[in-house]
Amino acid sequence: MSLRIALAIVGYLFLSLVSGTRVLAEPLILYAYHYKPPFIVDVERREGLYFDFGEYVNRKLGRQAVRTEYEPRKRLEARVDSPVFHDAVIGVSPIWFKDKRQTRFLWTSTWMHDRDEVVSLRSNPVNYDGPESVRGKRFAASLGYYYYGLDELAQKGGLIREDSIGEPQSLNRLLLGRIDFAVISRSTLNYLLGRRPMETRLYISPKAHDEFERRILLSPVNTDFLPELERVVAASRQDPEWQAILAHYSGELPEPGPKP
Repeated sequence: MSLRIALAIVGYLFLSLVSGTRVLAEPLILYAYHYKPPFIVDVERREGLYFDFGEYVNRKLGRQAVRTEYEPRKRLEARVDSPVFHDAVIGVSPIWFKDKRQTRFLWTSTWMHDRDEVVSLRSNPVNYDGPESVRGKRFAASLGYYYYGLDELAQKGGLIREDSIGEPQSLNRLLLGRIDFAVISRSTLNYLLGRRPMETRLYISPKAHDEFERRILLSPVNTDFLPELERVVAASRQDPEWQAILAHYSGELPEPGPKP
């Protein structure tokens, strides 16, 4: 390659970044930090919804446009805050990344609706109606996760928080009767109950701890790629191929309430 051509390529790449666009010479990395099923089942074997969605995007676009990679939350936060962050984060909400007005990053539309369920035993049901409704109780939380309202009450001594490695471990602790309730994403609960005999002992509060949309965050340099990705995200909601993938990770989940 001549020096003139090399300089032209470098100049093009520089101008692209300065103008707010990215040249996709390499696949866009879809970073994922939710190390829990169904999103990440096995990192080494690249199993889980996040990996499947990356492959689905590539099939729909007819090229290796994205690649899903796991990154722990703390490291990912530092990466996203870096001025050289040029990739994406899958399965997140604007408020989680201090972008409620969606001016800091680019965002797709909703990739998945989800909610954090308050799960207890039918023998000791918990009907959640705000933090005060669980005062004095003991709950299982995922290590490193923040639970608004509940954490504040726990810090004041009005609630006992017991950390588990993840939501599967929180569910096991609940089934053993060691805590009063656990906060578990509905998508994860679906997956867990689909891979064990149907648990009739569980009670799900009619009111969830939180309801939210999982979306895809992109660096602002990806303005050219966002429309392509958005078309795939929007179409996936009605695409039998993607719906079949979702069904693979789902189980039979009991409906919330009423109180037994």
